[in-house]
Amino acid sequence: MSSYRHSQCLHLLQGCLSLSMREVKQIHAHAITHSLARFAYVSSRILAFYALSQSGDLCYAETVFIHMPMPNIFDCNSMIMCYTRNSQYHKSLSIFNKMLNTGIRPNSRTFTALAKACVSLSFLEQVHAQTIRLGFSSDMYVVSSVVRAYSKHGLIQVAHRVFDESSNKNVACWTSL
Repeated sequence: MSSYRHSQCLHLLQGCLSLSMREVKQIHAHAITHSLARFAYVSSRILAFYALSQSGDLCYAETVFIHMPMPNIFDCNSMIMCYTRNSQYHKSLSIFNKMLNTGIRPNSRTFTALAKACVSLSFLEQVHAQTIRLGFSSDMYVVSSVVRAYSKHGLIQVAHRVFDESSNKNVACWTSL
């Protein structure tokens, strides 16, 4: 296959979230048959479509994710957001635990997505403890997400304490409280 056709495929993937399911499936099939799926960028973009777009598909996202030899932080975050959007919160936590066990370091996007998945207080406490342990307790996006999650659980005093302990506060943090 020519490099021109490869670059066309890559160009299509840049706007992947705006494509239809049929178009992405065609690109995915093309990527598999021409050995492009082995490249992290290609697989990650296809996964992002299946996991995050309005016309995405959880089953396809899971299949792509499972077949990734070495998922990266982008892939894990895509799946955490996908599971959260589909109310499969335990699977969000499972992806997070796999990340930690395989050495993939979470980022602020990971924790903001996980905070939305905290339907139980024990889950929220685990996520909050990890934000502190991994040094995200002053990240304003993480703090506002954790504050919002504690507030939704009715734990306003705990939310206020998290807010007070943060060195970076923005409008989102104040609003979350």
